[in-house]
Amino acid sequence: MRVTKRALPAIGVVPETLDDIWHLEKIIEKGDLVTARSERRFKTESGKSERKTVTVKITVEGIEYHRDSRKLRLLGTIVEGYPAEYVAIGMHHTIEVLPGVMITVTKESWKKYQLDRLKHAVKASKKPKLLIVVMDDEEAEVALLRDFGLEKKGTIRSGKSGKAFPAEKKSDYFDQIAGAISGAEKVVVAGPGFTKDNFAKWLEGRQVYKKCVFVDIGGAGSPGMQELLKKGVIEKVVKDARAAVEASLVEEVIAKIPTDNAAYGIAAVEEALDYGAAEKLLLADSYFSDNRDIAEKLLQKAEQINAEVHIISTEHESGERLEHLGGVAATLRFKTG
Repeated sequence: MRVTKRALPAIGVVPETLDDIWHLEKIIEKGDLVTARSERRFKTESGKSERKTVTVKITVEGIEYHRDSRKLRLLGTIVEGYPAEYVAIGMHHTIEVLPGVMITVTKESWKKYQLDRLKHAVKASKKPKLLIVVMDDEEAEVALLRDFGLEKKGTIRSGKSGKAFPAEKKSDYFDQIAGAISGAEKVVVAGPGFTKDNFAKWLEGRQVYKKCVFVDIGGAGSPGMQELLKKGVIEKVVKDARAAVEASLVEEVIAKIPTDNAAYGIAAVEEALDYGAAEKLLLADSYFSDNRDIAEKLLQKAEQINAEVHIISTEHESGERLEHLGGVAATLRFKTG
């Protein structure tokens, strides 16, 4: 994310990645004014339909975020725009937020968690992108670490048959993995058993070897990916990697529940906030999107008592576990009961 203008209450930003689009969906809310270049369709005097590029400012009335395509659409009513002859004030219009296209967001007041999230997005864009490989002697899962979770890039199969693993097949398997990670800025290679270690030895001397960190884990495939997120290894490799941080936060809540040092569910968390006992407030992004009014009240209370706020992606296992706790949880500074 790049910030191109900061003159509160207006901030201009250019989203650069799919992560940035995801962050903006959490920052923009109904009632905001959003300005962007857009296209509108018009009929000419001859009756033909033409598209014209216009700059419009809308009052946001609806927000649509599609997880599969990572598309963010802002629905609203035009309040300003130019060229004036192509803009009809009061008409409904949809702005599609796209990577590389600047938008300006104007709010009555910016909340601390919104500014913090924007700051994180800008900071994250300057960090190396991390590729993760979880492998055993049968297959290697490859994924890119995004702020919203893991974006799976593919599966490489070794072609091993039974216990037999001919040297030529192993070399071909390793060669495919090396090709998949060759363009990465940073790579974590993890897995159980000796295959990962053999791959590390095979990779020595190649340029990509210097970009790799090798980690022992107990599982392979998707379970291995989730295990790796929980281990805290990724945080050390790329400090403040959001998906790994979120996994650790949810694990912390779950570990503290038996000792009453954490609260979960809307009633218990509200009570903790009212008492000033909440230290870290966790909201599942699905809960945040579906219960925006309630979530905003919780965030306001958290800000008043200086509690940390974390909106957790439900696109990784830890976020799903938070959903099972009601979508809302908090670690406590002190017990309330």
